[in-house]
Amino acid sequence: MLSGKFEIPDAESRHLKALRIDSGNYILASNGKGLICKLLIERAGKNQFYGTAIESYPNSGEANRHIAVALGMLDDRNRFEFALEKSIELGASQFIPLISEFAVKSKLSLERLHSKAIASIKQCKRAKLPEITEPVKFIDLLNNSQGYDSIILADENGSQPSAAELGNRVLLIVGPEGGFSSHEHKKFEEINIIKWALGTRRLRAETALIAAMSILSAFD
Repeated sequence: MLSGKFEIPDAESRHLKALRIDSGNYILASNGKGLICKLLIERAGKNQFYGTAIESYPNSGEANRHIAVALGMLDDRNRFEFALEKSIELGASQFIPLISEFAVKSKLSLERLHSKAIASIKQCKRAKLPEITEPVKFIDLLNNSQGYDSIILADENGSQPSAAELGNRVLLIVGPEGGFSSHEHKKFEEINIIKWALGTRRLRAETALIAAMSILSAFD
């Protein structure tokens, strides 16, 4: 738990001012490393605030299992960032931009994604900031997938989803626009993978991700 009185950083002080937070009010603050604290606020000036931690909540808002999300990179930045935000709100521990044959974009701003992730954990009151990796090639993802108890592929030809016995470390894979190539599907057959059909309609990548994460979150 944080101890003593400390000054709130300028960027956060602006938020407190906008929300009309004043001396004697309480806020929740996350260090992004597994701890949320309840802070008693003291306003020392127009744009100067101090906080004193009075309660702590370790791992508040965190899932009981590690969920890594690998999403095929999308051409539309807004849709890709939306998927990131919603996966974090639903409990993802790690977000992996995936380079596959039909992925139409190979570069992105990790700094921008990091900022979106911080906003998301504030929104859903999470104690840990999920890891956002550098873009990973499809074959490298599969070659390094041995550390997961279960690997789930969002696939319209899959079976009814069940999250009851997946283990503590889960990898969820969602393809880009156009899905995965026939060559990539053959590679999937070489590993122990679970295919989930997410309804009778064809879904956009970000919608499929949200649907699958909602199921995993419900069984957390």
